[in-house]
Amino acid sequence: MIRMNVRGMEAVQKMMKEIPHGTKRIAVQAFTDYLIGDDNHGLKHYPPYTTQKIRERTFTLKKGWTRQGDEYKPIIVNHVPYAPYVPPRWKKYNWREWLDVVKANTDGAIRHAQSLVNKYLKAWK
Repeated sequence: MIRMNVRGMEAVQKMMKEIPHGTKRIAVQAFTDYLIGDDNHGLKHYPPYTTQKIRERTFTLKKGWTRQGDEYKPIIVNHVPYAPYVPPRWKKYNWREWLDVVKANTDGAIRHAQSLVNKYLKAWK
């Protein structure tokens, strides 16, 4: 199992301080949803197939990523038992460490969160 709390990232802290009061829940949920990702980015994104196809992909690992906990302090979790071992073992097949994936997607997550906050504020004007 893997559990992640995103703390200490100056850009994230700055965004949370700058957003209007009452929109933090929207921003936090958007931020964590972006980090969890989909087929194109984030933790659910699998690297492309290599020429050395070792096993058939089951996508169990991808389906395991969820957000749990308080809506203002969520935790990104994957309960798949082998999740911690995938990046080190499959690095030669372009798997990245989970923390590296989070770092690489932080700017996009901030833009996504800000976009949803702006959309929410426009709806209330």
